[in-house]
Amino acid sequence: MGFRKLSGINVDEINQKFGIDFNKKYSEILDKYVKTEHLIKTENGYALSISGLLLSNDILSEFIGI
Repeated sequence: MGFRKLSGINVDEINQKFGIDFNKKYSEILDKYVKTEHLIKTENGYALSISGLLLSNDILSEFIGI
């Protein structure tokens, strides 16, 4: 749900809360959307860009595997 906020997600918090390596687990999705500039790498994680906000349902569905 953090992607719904303009501040985005904090990868360290997710890793700690869920016991995963977020960057490794979702590397293909992250690479895809960072390259197309729909996701922006932030100091602590990632946030949707303005164009990413317009595609947020499609992007988020990839993270949850729909």
